[in-house]
Amino acid sequence: MATSNQIDMMGRSASRHPEVEISSYNLARMAVSEIPVEGDPPDIVLVMLPVVASLDEMKDFLRRRDPGMVVSVGKDPRLWTLNTVPKEKALRVYEYLSNSGQDNYDGALDYILSELAGFELVPAPPRELPMHGLVDLTRPGEVYGSLEEYKSGRGWDESNPSVCFSVSREAWVSGN
Repeated sequence: MATSNQIDMMGRSASRHPEVEISSYNLARMAVSEIPVEGDPPDIVLVMLPVVASLDEMKDFLRRRDPGMVVSVGKDPRLWTLNTVPKEKALRVYEYLSNSGQDNYDGALDYILSELAGFELVPAPPRELPMHGLVDLTRPGEVYGSLEEYKSGRGWDESNPSVCFSVSREAWVSGN
């Protein structure tokens, strides 16, 4: 249960593990009550939201779905009360996801599979990504702390016109 960009990145991460069945739900586009509860309960539910509208509704869904484990992380402290895994494991997942970026989503899924599902994987450590800066979308992973740093790193020619597009951090770290 996550946002569109998060679901896209987790989907790319999941494609590396075809043996794992993953379902995702975007709660910005649907209510918790619309998530199917029939079928076998999942082994693990990952809730990654910035905020939860109704904690009681989420608790009710999890009670009805009866997953083996719940990893619940986000900026809203109420989300953390949903965890059924040790807090250290939830914190590590949050470290990956809060840094964002595809590498970190890959690491988060590998960590969950390794630590909670018993897969023999060695997840890469979380990679810190800057919270703000200038990026060149043709050079993934490069972040500049100032306009001067950007110009010097690119061989800037002041005689040429320039255009800047403002994008959210979530958009550039997710590759969207």
